[in-house]
Amino acid sequence: MFFMKINFLKKKQKKISPFVWIFGGVIFFLLISIGIFEGYYNQKIYPGIKIGNLNLSGKTQEQATILLKEKVEQINQKGFVFIWKDKTVKIDTFTIGLTDPDLSYNLLEIDSENTIKQAFQIGRNHQKNFIKEQINAFFYGYQVKIKYDLKKEELIKILKDNFQSLEKSPKNADFEINKNYQIATIKEEEGYIFDYQKAMEELEQNLKSLDIQPIDLTLIIENPKINKKQIETLIPIAQEIINLFPITLNYENKKWEINKDEGKEWLEFQPNQFKDLEEYQEEIIIGFNQEKIEKKLKIIETEINQEAQNAKFKINPPELIDKQITDKEKISEFQISKKGRKLNKKESYQKINKEIAFRKNKAIELIVDEVEPEITTENANNLGIKEIIGIGKSNFKGSPKNRRQNIKTAIITLNGLLIKPGEEFSTVKTLGAINGKTGYLQELVIKGNKTTKEYGGGLCQIGTTLFRAALNAGLPILERRPHSYRVQYYEPAGTDAAIYNPHPDLKFKNDSVNYILIQAKIEGDNLIFEFWGIKDGRKVETTKPKIYNIVASPKIKIIETEDLKPGNKKCIEIAHKGADAEFTQTVIYPNGEKKSKTFKSHYKPWGAVCLVGKTVE
Repeated sequence: MFFMKINFLKKKQKKISPFVWIFGGVIFFLLISIGIFEGYYNQKIYPGIKIGNLNLSGKTQEQATILLKEKVEQINQKGFVFIWKDKTVKIDTFTIGLTDPDLSYNLLEIDSENTIKQAFQIGRNHQKNFIKEQINAFFYGYQVKIKYDLKKEELIKILKDNFQSLEKSPKNADFEINKNYQIATIKEEEGYIFDYQKAMEELEQNLKSLDIQPIDLTLIIENPKINKKQIETLIPIAQEIINLFPITLNYENKKWEINKDEGKEWLEFQPNQFKDLEEYQEEIIIGFNQEKIEKKLKIIETEINQEAQNAKFKINPPELIDKQITDKEKISEFQISKKGRKLNKKESYQKINKEIAFRKNKAIELIVDEVEPEITTENANNLGIKEIIGIGKSNFKGSPKNRRQNIKTAIITLNGLLIKPGEEFSTVKTLGAINGKTGYLQELVIKGNKTTKEYGGGLCQIGTTLFRAALNAGLPILERRPHSYRVQYYEPAGTDAAIYNPHPDLKFKNDSVNYILIQAKIEGDNLIFEFWGIKDGRKVETTKPKIYNIVASPKIKIIETEDLKPGNKKCIEIAHKGADAEFTQTVIYPNGEKKSKTFKSHYKPWGAVCLVGKTVE
């Protein structure tokens, strides 16, 4: 019986198929291989991942960042080269301020660290099919998009400065008016211009591959928009409009007369912008030149415009404040708000164009907008401004005359401004237009191979000092970029903030529930910003900047220029060592919440720069 049971059990057992053993072995091998693979690449970039022609496979983030920065430095050394026939123009990737470091800025900024972080994350995002990403990268490769900021508009300006003399602008069919105000037509002419947009597209393709090659410019035919045949039927209408003059432009009790000689200079043929009028459906119409009319309106607006006036405060210095008196008495000066008015030049132009050209009206009422103050008198008394919540200081000793004037002009704009609770403050936006009309002076800069004048000197002194005040007040910094190289005005290194319209900008947020008042002043060579408001109990701790990775300055840089006599030499920039810097701001809020942010700065080594007069070949 016992032996029968054993035989029965033996019959019941089955042999395991060799296929199962093989399959299990393969799975086991794959799991072991995946484990080894993931272990090896735990802190390394997966295979197949590239930035352009730069292979990052198996590199740590630190190693990859070094490789990318080396590539970037090669690009900076090489610059951008543009060619047309026998003319070659090299444009450096930065501009050089001859008298003010604020006007030195990069035309190309490559964000190496964030680009490498992006490369490292490929195959690691568990919200996506990360294994598929790894496999695709391994077998087919993966190109990481480089993060960069290229100032294309500035580059195009430099190209135009160098190549525009070789272009021919198209000429629309036109007319001329003789001394008896009779009209004759002039035939159109085609033109040719360089395709700057195509050059920028090619440059960006080069950047994506990290391989900057010389770019051959191409000419494109530009046809005139208006031909003689189109305008011949409009001559009688033009004659009728000329005979309308003189006309008057009116606002309230003011009148400005435009006589026939001035009016005839306004006339032009233009694409029809009034197709909403049923009786005017032609493609080309007779109208008035917008630029010329707005030039006239700019003269007129000086008699019309009035700035809106915000409710404004001036705070006594702390040493003059009697601690026994009320908070209200700490406000030594109070300015009421007033509405302003501003001539709307664009809409006024459109109205003039329509009313005279189509309605044949001789008296036109100009369009003037009412401008509301941002801070009204009604809410000014409830702002609760009573004490300093943050101070920023910087020193501009050694600044030239124009730079000092620009700093003074900027603080006139900023002094007394109120920042609303929750408002994001933009330094660039607040300063507004930076030009001669707003009181700023120009300074010399090197762009490409030419010396030119540019506005904006001294403004980084403003950005840096505001940055320090916002840090001291414990406000969140939303946007800040350091300078390309260390500048004496902004020591200690790492606490500076570069600004240039439209970017870089310095932005911070008033995250308190109270208004903040900006008070600005100059004491000797020191610029001081005080932020006034109500302390909400937050505590701010800022570490001393740590400066490291100091790099010797490169050899002297020679720039050929057409602004000096051939062979003459003029050195305009001293050498600066490169370095990295960082510090940490920690804000502890009344509820115990703690926020820390580390501000890192990279300053590239900057060689001495000398100009040499270009030899005439």
